[in-house]
Amino acid sequence: PWKKLDKLMARTYPHESGHELKVSAVLVDSGYLPDEVYAYTKPLERRGFAASKGAAGQGAPVIKARTESKESGARLLTLGVDTIKGETYDFLLLEEEGPGYCHFPPDRDANYYEGLTAEEPMAKSVKGFPTIVWEKPEHKRNEPLDCRVGNFVMIRILQQNFGMNLRSLRKLMEQTSPQVEMSESQQPDKPAEQPAPAAKPRK
Repeated sequence: PWKKLDKLMARTYPHESGHELKVSAVLVDSGYLPDEVYAYTKPLERRGFAASKGAAGQGAPVIKARTESKESGARLLTLGVDTIKGETYDFLLLEEEGPGYCHFPPDRDANYYEGLTAEEPMAKSVKGFPTIVWEKPEHKRNEPLDCRVGNFVMIRILQQNFGMNLRSLRKLMEQTSPQVEMSESQQPDKPAEQPAPAAKPRK
């Protein structure tokens, strides 16, 4: 599986502007087989790789802790996943484009959106204090939500550590977008497929 991941991380990904995007940072969830994850990420840390694990808790910072694994010394980020999930669900409710509005590729199907909204915030009492606990029904898959949480953290790291500005980056990409003119014979016969509507969490 690591070789497959290497190939995915080494390739470029087309952006709607015409640019080809490279992978800038990678988080690998260490919740399963942590020793194997640490062995994979440690040699790649200079390329922006890191191991991660989620920690529940209402109001926790996005990056709760930056530590190293005791055995290998691999970089380990502990994520405030409940905070990120709350912001993600708020973003999904936005109906107008702007900060936080979610854009999805047209190939996302119903299973993807079900996984993205698989968990539900439930009000509970923990040690006598009211709090929000995120719960997932046993029969549901939540990998899309996990990936969204990880990507949220990666953007935050690139902003804080490398000064990435999303608005400036988008403007630059638009200004330098490759201009490709299609002849009449190259024009599509059918309208382009429209993006799937943003999924909304159940209340």
